Amino acid sequence: MKDVVIIADGATWIRNMGNELFPEAVQILDLYHLKENIYTYAKHKFAQNEKEYVPWAESFIEKMEKGEVKKALQLLPESEKLPTGVVNLRTYITNNIDKIDYPKYKEKGYFVGSGAIESANKIIVKDGLNRLVCDGVFPGHKLYSLYAPKLRVIFGIRMLSYIPTPENACK
Repeated sequence: MKDVVIIADGATWIRNMGNELFPEAVQILDLYHLKENIYTYAKHKFAQNEKEYVPWAESFIEKMEKGEVKKALQLLPESEKLPTGVVNLRTYITNNIDKIDYPKYKEKGYFVGSGAIESANKIIVKDGLNRLVCDGVFPGHKLYSLYAPKLRVIFGIRMLSYIPTPENACK
């Protein structure tokens, strides 16, 4: 039997949906999203000083990728006030600590980043939407309103920036 793997950005609703629909699944915190949050936090911590935040972020990421999560957490304060848009990195990691064993995941041959999957989904969704519009099944705006909320849940797409119309879909 094949393993079921869910790679997600750490959002609670995805974690809960994964637990409900695929309780046997291995859930992995998407490394890209983790790195993005580490860099955002580091930029704030070092007041956008690239000479300070880049080495700190890279060192932190290296610890995470080596499975040294507890060592990395020691670099973060127990509590701190952060501006909107800067994730509380300690809370983010703590909430997803059982989804960050990257050495184990790589050893098993799992992807630890969702980039290729997200790109493929966007292509598949766009192609599928184009076909429905070009075949006259739905005008683009109605198709978007009917299907986009479902697609965001199924594929984890935050926003569909592409709305097919006969003008742009049927070339």
